[in-house]
Amino acid sequence: MNDPRKGLSDSVHETAEALAAVDHAVEASRTENILFPAARLYLSLDRPAQAQAIEQELAASTEPHGPAYAEVLKGELALSSGDARRAIEMLEALVRRNDLWFARYVLGTAYLQATRYAEASAEFDALLARRD
Repeated sequence: MNDPRKGLSDSVHETAEALAAVDHAVEASRTENILFPAARLYLSLDRPAQAQAIEQELAASTEPHGPAYAEVLKGELALSSGDARRAIEMLEALVRRNDLWFARYVLGTAYLQATRYAEASAEFDALLARRD
């Protein structure tokens, strides 16, 4: 007979392993190519404080995309707290200044959360047509 607690135990163990892997990556490198995906993983693992700390570090970064990645993360943080309207405002402004693929992806996600389906579909269609 299957014990439902085993599935929960496995999930907790996998989450702990994922957090340890992200922590290790962040300790090993402070470049935008590590920090940006690490912050996104922290958000997916329900660790917004760690994601916000990375967002602040990227905002002060002198790397080419650091400040823009920080703005994408601000949008994702707003989404994770349920504020799709604020995320949309921030991401639309970012896309006007810096047309990053991830900015458009998160903007499409924000449109979905706000039930603005036509706009979400247009963002995702545009992403599929891109070659970068």
